[in-house]
Amino acid sequence: MSIKCIASGQKGGVGKSTLAILTARAAPALGIRLAIIDLAMGNPSTSLNLLGNIPRHTLATYVISASKVNEVIHVVPTEHGLFT
Repeated sequence: MSIKCIASGQKGGVGKSTLAILTARAAPALGIRLAIIDLAMGNPSTSLNLLGNIPRHTLATYVISASKVNEVIHVVPTEHGLFT
C-alpha cells in the first residue's frame, strides 16, 4: 500500500477539492485504486461533486459523536468500478 497526499492546506479557493475530484474521476480508468478523504468540515464541495448530494453523516457528525465511523465512509460507483 502506498499513501500519497496530493491536496492539503487551509487556504480556500486554491483548487484542492477540484484536484482531488479530477484525480478520483480519472484514477479508475487508469487502474488506480484510491480513497479520497475529505477532512473539510464546513465545505461540502467534494461530497457534492462525487456523491451528488450532501451526505447526512460527515466528519463533523462523527467528531460530535452523532455518527459512527462506518457511516461517514461513502462508496462511489463509477463506470470503471467503485471509489472507496
